[in-house]
Amino acid sequence: MTALLPPPVPQVPAPVASELVGTALPRQLHDGQAMAAWLESCSSLSPHTLRSYEKETTRFRMWLEFVKGDHPRLLASATTADANRYLEYLAAPSPLPYAILDRYMRAEQPFAGPLKPSSIKQAVMVLHAMYLCFQEIEDEGAKPYVAFNPFSLVRKNVRNQPRLEVAVLPDLEPTKILPLDIWSQVERFLDDQVKTNQEDAAAHRDRWVVKLLYHSWLRRHEAAGIKMGSFSYATGKWRLHLVGKGQKKASIVATAELMRALREYRVANGLPPYPLPGEDRPAVLALRKRANDSALVTDQTIYRIVVSTFEKMAKTMEDESPAAAQQLRAVGPHWMRHTGITHVSSTDVDPKVVSKQARHANIQTTMNVYFHPEDADMREPLERARQVVVTKQN
Repeated sequence: MTALLPPPVPQVPAPVASELVGTALPRQLHDGQAMAAWLESCSSLSPHTLRSYEKETTRFRMWLEFVKGDHPRLLASATTADANRYLEYLAAPSPLPYAILDRYMRAEQPFAGPLKPSSIKQAVMVLHAMYLCFQEIEDEGAKPYVAFNPFSLVRKNVRNQPRLEVAVLPDLEPTKILPLDIWSQVERFLDDQVKTNQEDAAAHRDRWVVKLLYHSWLRRHEAAGIKMGSFSYATGKWRLHLVGKGQKKASIVATAELMRALREYRVANGLPPYPLPGEDRPAVLALRKRANDSALVTDQTIYRIVVSTFEKMAKTMEDESPAAAQQLRAVGPHWMRHTGITHVSSTDVDPKVVSKQARHANIQTTMNVYFHPEDADMREPLERARQVVVTKQN
């Protein structure tokens, strides 16, 4: 007699992040899975917004580990008291231990200094939205991942705080800028790195990335998203096309300095001096040959290139200028945007030109942040204008 075999057990694939919402699982979830589910539910938003959401969540998670110790369900165990303490921390943050930074693969502290009230409100809004999603995610035994939202009352209190009216605009000048003399040293350092390492593809790439960010004023995710074919030539002029903040398509002037840097980079990599129409290669080439040569780098790669480049330069300046070396170690990709805009704004260029090239939604942003004429610069035109008025009166 043939033995009867038991029916096969159906193979159920592991759920993807989006399937965690509203789905009961046979075991407890952990914070990483819950975060992934939340971010997956926000996938229709722009990549920039998703990065912002992930940053706020990770910073809160790192802080919880700092005050409570390592645990896979720190977010699930957060209380309203924790939320209130976190707001106090945002107003006066202290450095987190290097062990936590290493665990989250962070090269720098999550907070450079106290957050502005508007940034604190943004953090609370994001975390409140995350916990609303957590209440919809089913955990072990069909229970929600969190029973309540620890940021509900906190969000209400922050939102209802009266707005502080001030008579004078605060100083909005960016601090993430390199003085012109330091930038000149940066350029010499990058050029020297290439001259002494002609065959080193990384040296050429590092110089190109730093100069790209400085001359184009791109944000790091924008720089990671462009290809060689993003540069176009028409009527004797080069332009750079990109997808910017909020997934907005933009086209900016590609200056002679930017194109010179690109030409040197391409020639060093054995390519024709200038991009061809529709060229699919990424603007930042991989150091090693890959199966898919059209694959773009990530914004994290852009970040690592900038940080490691300025770390190398800082080491060469430690003995000669410790203060400059310390400043260089703080440099990140966004410094290049601020530095490039600030240097151009210090000339007699029209603010409207700067605003359009920087892709500011409002020229007032450009004026408040980058144009601060000194008294000496203002006095002569004001006195001259007054004389014209007096002449007209007479």
